[in-house]
Amino acid sequence: MGSFLLETLNDRYSKKLVQTYSVFPNQNEISDVVVQPYNSLLTLKRLTLIADSIVLDYTALNRTAVECLHIPNPSVSQTNSLVSTVMSAIITTLGYPGYMNNDLVGLLASLIPTPRCHFLMTGYTPPTVERQANMIRKTTVLDVIRCGYERLKDVFFHQADDQHYISRALVMDLESRVINGIQTGDYSNLFNYEIFIYVKRGRGASNNCASGYHQGRSVEEDLMDMIDREADGSDSLEGFVLCHSIAGGTGSGMGSYLSETLNDCYSKKLVQTYSVFPNQNEISDVVVHPYNSLLTLKRLTLNADCIVVLDKYCIE
Repeated sequence: MGSFLLETLNDRYSKKLVQTYSVFPNQNEISDVVVQPYNSLLTLKRLTLIADSIVLDYTALNRTAVECLHIPNPSVSQTNSLVSTVMSAIITTLGYPGYMNNDLVGLLASLIPTPRCHFLMTGYTPPTVERQANMIRKTTVLDVIRCGYERLKDVFFHQADDQHYISRALVMDLESRVINGIQTGDYSNLFNYEIFIYVKRGRGASNNCASGYHQGRSVEEDLMDMIDREADGSDSLEGFVLCHSIAGGTGSGMGSYLSETLNDCYSKKLVQTYSVFPNQNEISDVVVHPYNSLLTLKRLTLNADCIVVLDKYCIE
């Protein structure tokens, strides 16, 4: 019936996409039904001719249920629940407006020119079992954080004592007021006082990218000493993560200078930035915000390996 439905859809809606989630039989077990291989072969022919198919291997589904979810003998309903979880993870982007993968054409575009029968592996949070309901659900964000904390804590923190962790970070600004706010804030215990860098008697960059760049150069020696110290304390340094705003003077000027310096001194390491872009729907009181953004964006594209855009309009 699935094959007939595919043919019918292709005849009636020949210019429309047909996407299937096809569960393939378990290859590690001998089925009681002798015609299963023939059914699969006949159906596969029509799938390759008509549909864009996503293969769900029943062997992998069973192994996931047994090894990851600790279900000795998964039932059909539990397997179907796992299939629905995978489908939901793949088509999540279809429910949100945007410019990337918000329709079937965009979702399948990245798979071209691979064969029409796609072996797509999707990444999603680990599924878990609700014992009472006997169903499979996806873990919460808190569950994922707890599972990954034991590994990630050594990446972003180093242990000062048995119960105290210090972040592997450098906090930089061109005026002491912002630094003092962090040092006396709620998260002050996460930072070592030696990781703060600011220009003494500085009054900030006055929303001027050139001023921020020049003042950042004035503390280059102290800046690189602290970066080298943190790098030497890492067992296996892979790269740097930079968080800044591209519209203000410090984030644009000093951020640009820092990205250039990291690219020169650690040319073989990755540099990833989380860059806050200004709200385009509001007229800023600072007339140079567009210039700061444009100058910073040029240096980011030249020196950074990955730029994560944080749109202030979306955040607000």
